[in-house]
Amino acid sequence: MRPTRRRQTALSSLIAAATLLVEVSASPAFAASSFPTYLACSVNVDATPSAIVSADFNHDGTPDVALADQMGSKVLVLLANSARFAVGDCIGAVQSLSINTGSIPAALAAGDLDANDSIDIAVAVPNGILLLRNNGMGQFTAEAQPIVACDSPQSVVIADVDGDGRADIVVGNGNGMVTLLYGKSGGFEAPTSMSADGAVTSLVVRDLNNDSFLDIATVSSGNNDLIVFLQRAGVNRRNFDKLAAVPAGSSPTAAVAADFNLDGDLDLAISSGGKDGMLQTYPGPGLTAGANATTLPSKMLVGPSGVAAGDLNRDSKTDVVVSNQNEATVSFFEGDGQGNLTEIPGPCTDLTDQRCRVQTGPRGVVLADVDGDGRDDVITANQDSNSITVLLSSNPPPTPTLTHTLPGEAATATPTTTRTPGGACDTTHADGRGCDDAMCQSCVCGIDPPCCDTSWDDTCVSRVANECAAACATPSTTPTALATNTPTATLPATETPTATQTATGSPPSTPTATSSPTQSVRPTRTPLATFTATVTETPTKTATNTRTATGTPGASATPTSVCFAAGVCVEGQGCTIDAAAAPRADGWLWLLIPAFFGLHRFGSRRWSA
Repeated sequence: MRPTRRRQTALSSLIAAATLLVEVSASPAFAASSFPTYLACSVNVDATPSAIVSADFNHDGTPDVALADQMGSKVLVLLANSARFAVGDCIGAVQSLSINTGSIPAALAAGDLDANDSIDIAVAVPNGILLLRNNGMGQFTAEAQPIVACDSPQSVVIADVDGDGRADIVVGNGNGMVTLLYGKSGGFEAPTSMSADGAVTSLVVRDLNNDSFLDIATVSSGNNDLIVFLQRAGVNRRNFDKLAAVPAGSSPTAAVAADFNLDGDLDLAISSGGKDGMLQTYPGPGLTAGANATTLPSKMLVGPSGVAAGDLNRDSKTDVVVSNQNEATVSFFEGDGQGNLTEIPGPCTDLTDQRCRVQTGPRGVVLADVDGDGRDDVITANQDSNSITVLLSSNPPPTPTLTHTLPGEAATATPTTTRTPGGACDTTHADGRGCDDAMCQSCVCGIDPPCCDTSWDDTCVSRVANECAAACATPSTTPTALATNTPTATLPATETPTATQTATGSPPSTPTATSSPTQSVRPTRTPLATFTATVTETPTKTATNTRTATGTPGASATPTSVCFAAGVCVEGQGCTIDAAAAPRADGWLWLLIPAFFGLHRFGSRRWSA
């Protein structure tokens, strides 16, 4: 059955409609206030990432990330921990797994290839498609040989193209062909191919004409064209009508499909133009030719390399982000629901020329809610800096701090945007502000939130020595069993014990000893992780009874190397910061702001994919 005249006319509108150049200059009609404020943090990876894909690989409810290593002939899987991301601990939030591909991977796709409810990965390698099978826990096994079905694949998509309930694979090749591998029981059928007239840079596999059958759109950087293949419906499925090519800009790099004008039909957005880049939209078949096709003043994108679409400001209209490879930035475009996209000033804490700053060479970009706040975060794969940058949508409120008072006065909580650590992690202190080592504090408070809410007491010190010994790296503490939790002598509430104190003034009178105070034992919480303690000595407190004593803080353990959001780096071996990414004068505040808020919510947070 051939397509009807109405269908041909409507589909021609998708291709023949003039492209829409999206406005890049800020406009009062497009305020960024409804967007979250994104906090940038970067993680160095053992890869030179040339492609990125996101999916929940280990069934924990948090999307993970996979990277194609352009130089190392491997795929790097980063399993995400939303609780760590929520407090800005990006390094501690990812667990890296490496899968050897035997040759250089060019592109990745994620999908359930064998209908076992686990997300697998298809990898485009020079001689075909290599399948990485997931065991359901985020651990992958590469098949012995790639499926030889194409020539120099550059893009790949997993989708049920023919609607038979089995996953298929669509491949865009460097030789200008589109190859389809239809799934069957136990494998794939012999490949079928059709010409795209030029090397396929990017693929979109979606229902572009709203007939319930998937179609294919290809973008070629070789001939600068967009070509759409419409699948025939009904019994003629697996047959495609190739529509006339439409100019897609100079050197188009990426394409994404979404309903930008809210008419029920999918539209396309394509990045192109190299150093003088642009983002163009192609209205779907619900529009007549030329509708919403106005050319607006434009500030050029700089090497646009990746495109992703989603409702970032929760106004039920689709927005777009574009990674600028030659500028190390991400551009945010707000959709108005009428098919127009306008670039807004980057809603980030770290900007370059009003765009969100990332590490150098962002090759690709994806949207995924890795911090569990219900909003998509933005993740870039940074080829030139061997890293990923995560723009976290979490925006913790000011953290209340306890105001100390004399006996008989009421304590008050004063909101503040800063938070001073409460002291050494292996000694007690009553002000409930965590401890000096941020990684240690993150581990302890993740298990025992009152350690950051109420006081850093004996139980918290025991957590340092036991469950969090590896994170805290405290060299001189003897583990204390939580089961017995034997209290040591403490001062009255009005006195402040410290690890070491030197009294000034006249010698104090002999204090009256306080014997065996009663201590309430809090319920033992299930730890996030179990660590082996390597510490050997029990800390003691020296009591004093003078208010004029001045204390010398005890020596803190050398902190574990860790970098937090907004470019803040905790001192430690192996921790580096790009000079260009150094935080502003107020950037260090982020290290301390989120720990209380994120970890206080940890127990009740609902993770979502």
